[in-house]
Amino acid sequence: MNPIFQLSRRPEERLRSYRDALEAFLPRLTAAEYLLHSPLRRQVRSHRPGMVFHPTPEFFLQLAGRTDFRCPEAAFALEAGQACVMPRGLPHGERVRRDRFGDFRALVVGFQTSRVVFILSKGSEGAAPQIDYADAYELTGHSRLATSLDAITLAAENNGSRKSLQIDAHLRIFIAGLLDGLDAAGRQRGAQATLAYRAQHWIIEGLSRTDLSVAGLAERLACGPDHLTRVFRAHFGTSPSQFIRDERIRMAKGLIEQNRLNFSEIAAACGFAGLNYFSRCFKAVEGSSPRAYKRRLLSMVASDESDESADASLRSTASSR
Repeated sequence: MNPIFQLSRRPEERLRSYRDALEAFLPRLTAAEYLLHSPLRRQVRSHRPGMVFHPTPEFFLQLAGRTDFRCPEAAFALEAGQACVMPRGLPHGERVRRDRFGDFRALVVGFQTSRVVFILSKGSEGAAPQIDYADAYELTGHSRLATSLDAITLAAENNGSRKSLQIDAHLRIFIAGLLDGLDAAGRQRGAQATLAYRAQHWIIEGLSRTDLSVAGLAERLACGPDHLTRVFRAHFGTSPSQFIRDERIRMAKGLIEQNRLNFSEIAAACGFAGLNYFSRCFKAVEGSSPRAYKRRLLSMVASDESDESADASLRSTASSR
């Protein structure tokens, strides 16, 4: 099974899968077994029913199944293991053809301002492919990558004796550039993941400290507060300040349930700078004050004890009979 099928929800693991798919394509280049489709530029930027065009070139790598392409003056099928360079501005339509195992997957590489976009598509038989995952990376030299695809488009229109050599050279440059860029992005994201998890660890470790802050964490991690917030949100879906507040409230709920400390003591134990601030944060998260939460909790406990007492009474009555 192609490694792309093992895609994870974790961005760093998806990055490795994109890289693995491109790495798997390289031996076919070396063995000259690949087939590269690059349709001729005809009627560019024209609006056709069921077709779209993009201002930048695209690279398609068929991983499983088949994609049937239709252009204004051409039609072709992209089989598993084959690639396609779609010229910028060329209208095209796509249709999914599943293989005998019912699988269809295609990796699409496109360009968006300063980023390179990787799209894994899926789809139903006969329908247009749909996006399953999409990730954008700020790869070094992204403009040169697009230029390599443009060069392939131009070489495909050349009928000279060196046409195949030119296409092969530009394709190798393109894939090598993608792999180098993904390697660099992987190192950067690995460093960011380390930063995010270290911040999370220090937050949990320091919840009871009233001086715990994003600025203090950033200083300890030798980065800016804004950078830390962006990285933390990218990994955990929330900002460090929200995470601190939510974890403190979770800790406070546990102490309320133990019913050993008063509210001022709980606020201090959870790192809140004062009872009023604790109450405001608690209500923002739970929708009720700490006091109302405790009353509701005690009411539920009393109700459960009453039910247990009634059950015991019924059992006692039944056994006496």
